[in-house]
Amino acid sequence: MAANDWRTGTYAIDPQGRGNFNNQQEGLKGQEFTIIRYFDAATVGMTAADTFKVMTIGAGVMVNGVWVVIATAEGATATIDIGDTASATGYSNDLDINATANTVTAATTQVKYYSAADYLVLLVNNTLDAAKFYVVVRCTRLV
Repeated sequence: MAANDWRTGTYAIDPQGRGNFNNQQEGLKGQEFTIIRYFDAATVGMTAADTFKVMTIGAGVMVNGVWVVIATAEGATATIDIGDTASATGYSNDLDINATANTVTAATTQVKYYSAADYLVLLVNNTLDAAKFYVVVRCTRLV
């Protein structure tokens, strides 16, 4: 096992900012963060087969969970898919958003690591004109 010293070498911590160590970036490693996006189909109509980019997932980020919080139910058949560019249904397939208001639904218990940047996407399966909901994404920065 190599004996690494945080004071010297490639990743040396230098209080004056010299060398390869990025103190700000290192400080973000291991940090958990939550991103929340609000969707209001009453204001912005959502047509069946519309795709929305919910958020950018940076390289080196692990998604720990995705939830949907329904503020206003659609009042008719209403499902959405949540995934990424590799799989539009990777986190949830046919998630019902016509549930009672203030319902929290876990879209996934899957944990996924992104070695390259990607998008979290939402695919609308039915035309929506009344639903209001939040997509909540919990992440951890690893790199």
